[in-house]
Amino acid sequence: MLILFFGFSPKRKTKIPPGTVRITESLYFDVTEVTNFSWQEYVFSMKLKYGAGSAEHLSSLPDTTVWLKGPDSQAEFVSGYFRGLKYRNHPVVGVSYEQVQAFCKWRTAMVKLFYSSAYKSDFPIEYRLPTKEEWEMVAYSESWRISDFKKAKPNVCNLKTDPHEKQIVVSGPVAVNSFNKGPFGMYHLIGNVSEMLDEKNTAKGGSWEHSPEESRVGKAQWYAEPNKWLGFRCVCVITSPK
Repeated sequence: MLILFFGFSPKRKTKIPPGTVRITESLYFDVTEVTNFSWQEYVFSMKLKYGAGSAEHLSSLPDTTVWLKGPDSQAEFVSGYFRGLKYRNHPVVGVSYEQVQAFCKWRTAMVKLFYSSAYKSDFPIEYRLPTKEEWEMVAYSESWRISDFKKAKPNVCNLKTDPHEKQIVVSGPVAVNSFNKGPFGMYHLIGNVSEMLDEKNTAKGGSWEHSPEESRVGKAQWYAEPNKWLGFRCVCVITSPK
């Protein structure tokens, strides 16, 4: 289930990190933001390995009370968003920087284990958060989405306002593969949820709670703790391409 979710295809024999698109010879980006379903697999793995209620299992759980923060409390999402079937393809939120670091290490180990078993060879990869430079390099290709408010399609990235600055009702993030892909073949680098960078407390891309101006590539969003508008996507580095 894990490998299928991350984009593995039995028909594809090339060593492309599952769930990613190629940016350079050694750098790959996730096609989408990491979803609730993906994080559920991680939680289940921790539960299976260490036991239900163990410190490792409990530390993997997202903070669902983030939906109660701010002026627009959404109590129905506290119990319904992370585990609700209709939200399984929505970006995971309520996770901390430290939790994401642990997730990246786990994902790296799982994918390497699969390739070792399937191909009897090492796959020298590492999943991690993108650097500011990596994220901006790719995201500038997406900047057309909010570069001209008059020509942009309203809510094309699930941002807070339409091109005419009229408030629209956006109650939360949408499915990670909503709207159109960008030039690199990725969804939602701009909008939906703000994406963590490897620099702690720094995120990029804006979210459903941010305006187009706040979501521009050159802007950053700052956070001190998990939030309902904050998610992430991984990059994968191949340390010795083959």
